Amino acid sequence: MIGDRKHDIIGAKRHNLMTIGVTYGYGTAAELIAHGADYLAHTPAEILTLLANVVSSRKSFGQSYEDLSEYPSDQPLYDK
Repeated sequence: MIGDRKHDIIGAKRHNLMTIGVTYGYGTAAELIAHGADYLAHTPAEILTLLANVVSSRKSFGQSYEDLSEYPSDQPLYDK
């Protein structure tokens, strides 16, 4: 997940997604780091570099899930 605000990072983490916080949007680096962004990108070009590094370092990246029971679809998207 790529996002520029804490809400993007929080939502992605809730669903166990890797996050890239972008500092050229509305949020600050401090906000993104405070909410657990896995990576920071300061320019759009840095996103490509980060993704290339992640793909080469994670063997399971892009692996399809045949057992969809691993997907947490029973969890609410928002706390009430």
